[in-house]
Amino acid sequence: MFDLMLKERLKMIAQSAERPKRSAFAERLASRMKSWSLAAPPADRVLLVPQDLRTSDPSFWREIKHGQFGLAGTIAFLDRRSPFDVVPPTPGWERELHGFGWLRNLAAAANDEGRQMARRFAAEWADRFGGGTGVGAEPVIAARRLISWISHTALLLDDADPATYDTITDSLGRQLRLLSSSWHEAPESYPRLLALIALVLADMSLAGHERRLKGAETALDAEIARQIL
Repeated sequence: MFDLMLKERLKMIAQSAERPKRSAFAERLASRMKSWSLAAPPADRVLLVPQDLRTSDPSFWREIKHGQFGLAGTIAFLDRRSPFDVVPPTPGWERELHGFGWLRNLAAAANDEGRQMARRFAAEWADRFGGGTGVGAEPVIAARRLISWISHTALLLDDADPATYDTITDSLGRQLRLLSSSWHEAPESYPRLLALIALVLADMSLAGHERRLKGAETALDAEIARQIL
């Protein structure tokens, strides 16, 4: 059984027997996480769902409904297409798209349509770009996406159909393995710090990763000391 924190920062909330839907969600996630390879140790509980502290825009999903996908100061016009089918108007827009920081805006919409939109886009990304190539595989982009997906676990997985659920959780495991092996390739300064922060966050949030947490923390401490102190 999982302990999921959905509303309080970095706390565990025990799931009661009176919440069968949440328990079923936890059991499915446990089963899927146990299939991850040794490169990302198996996890049988989600201990923490960290709160995304950045400012959100609940009107974002309405803009998407009207065919506008605004990122990095630029608007792409969808014309009934997926944002992943649009020619990126700028490199910054493309990087923000693959980083999924905009999930917080769909979460802020707090409606079924926004949740369905978030799940659909995450599953589409996993199917099309989850192989570890392209801009989405850059360590800094992978780190931002990993943070966003973990921070919005309930948005992406709660009430998802089985196929979508499996697609997203399988992808989450692959993304963690990718970042674990590529963080040292991130450029120095902010990109490398973010990559290490994402690894620490994942190791803190997913049970079964405690053995890896100390190593990630040590690497992050060393990077902070080298860059800042």
